[in-house]
Amino acid sequence: MTAEGWHVLGFEAVTGHHPSLAPGSPDLPMVAETVAAMTRELTPSPVELEQSMDQWAWSAPWRRLSESDRELDGWDKAHLPELLDWERRGIEAVDGSSLVHSDLHPLNILVSDRARVVDWAWSSVGAPWLDPAALVLRLVADGHTPQQAEEWANAIPAYRDAPAEAVTAFAVLVFGMWAYRGAFPGLTDVARQYVRYRLAT
Repeated sequence: MTAEGWHVLGFEAVTGHHPSLAPGSPDLPMVAETVAAMTRELTPSPVELEQSMDQWAWSAPWRRLSESDRELDGWDKAHLPELLDWERRGIEAVDGSSLVHSDLHPLNILVSDRARVVDWAWSSVGAPWLDPAALVLRLVADGHTPQQAEEWANAIPAYRDAPAEAVTAFAVLVFGMWAYRGAFPGLTDVARQYVRYRLAT
């Protein structure tokens, strides 16, 4: 909260474990319930933060990669013009009025009697479907097929109602971010395969 120009943070100690996102995990329904609640309760955003669109416009990972001398994966290099086009569309697609976590993965979720989302350091204001769309990639990384991961996310109305092209464009953005950072080769491979699935290539 904000009072007389001061920002006040409150902290609560909670117990729990980081969820498993593997197929059949008992944690999955609780995670879906919490993420669905976030998309409802945090629209419009209760706080003023940087816009997701501005964050992605600044990072523009495929543009940065196209201007660098880094050697790209063969598929990435062959499809770079297409990826750049999807990136431009993605920057517009993430625009919205919801408070989004922007870094949702198992280490930022604690599960006990319910799922709680922690570490909001990268939060921004954007489209309400961004967090569930980000988790789709994490589900694929943990063993779901793309179809299974999307079926899980479709239980969240904000994701189910998102334009298909917007979801594809966001996946290209995340793929580009992981490819540019170069620190998560496994996740980059997952994102590449998911983008290829979305693009049917």
